[in-house]
Amino acid sequence: MNFYLQLLGIVVVLSFLEFKIINNEKQVLLFVKRGFFPCVLLCCVAGVRALKVGKDNYSYSRYFLKMTFERVHFFNPNFHWIYNLWDLIIRQFTDNVFVFNFCCAIVIYVALYFFVT
Repeated sequence: MNFYLQLLGIVVVLSFLEFKIINNEKQVLLFVKRGFFPCVLLCCVAGVRALKVGKDNYSYSRYFLKMTFERVHFFNPNFHWIYNLWDLIIRQFTDNVFVFNFCCAIVIYVALYFFVT
């Protein structure tokens, strides 16, 4: 519980950070909005969490490791074929469950960021 309180404090502090990179003609080259750094931090924490954290994390990781092209079942309403395709695409690049968790966290936190903003 103490870890989560510390993480919440760091997220609150990071949520105040925002910066711009401007060239000599006053054109904005890069603008990082508030909320970007907390999303990155939370994605990293979700990516490196242990498989024993959360009741369903272990089962999703086993499902990811068993994913093959035959299990996708394209356009079949009885299967979650979009999620299976997502698993298969990530599985083509890596067998690492932590990368899979990180990619799923990116999708979730980006969607949450756009919803909140």
